[in-house]
Amino acid sequence: MGSSSVLEYNQMRLSILSSVGQASAIGYGRENKFHLRQGFIQPFGSNLIYSSTRSSDLEANVYPNPFRDAFQIAFAEPLSATITLFDLTGKALFRRAVQNADMVPVSASHIAQGTYILHIQSGSKTFKGMVIKI
Repeated sequence: MGSSSVLEYNQMRLSILSSVGQASAIGYGRENKFHLRQGFIQPFGSNLIYSSTRSSDLEANVYPNPFRDAFQIAFAEPLSATITLFDLTGKALFRRAVQNADMVPVSASHIAQGTYILHIQSGSKTFKGMVIKI
């Protein structure tokens, strides 16, 4: 059994789902296409796509997420960009420049399991997201 509640903060409304046996809040929230996932309530499989669709952002789909050894980045159109993967302390673990690419495979077999920040810069547009290695 678990519980659920609604959290309102800074004009944002998030739904929180909790599972049994956890001392802290775990859950899934969604507001304006922002997803927050923590704990046991994790989707699993290669069909999960993290994407950015705000007009001021770079459009990209990242999948699968979570991933084991590699993930793909798909852009709406071919572009030149710099892809950087950071750990949660802000240390850059991976940096790669791509030219005229609409699909970029990223091998991350050399990094440990955990949560990482993905940053993609193409001109004045950016994509920021989290990827999870399992």
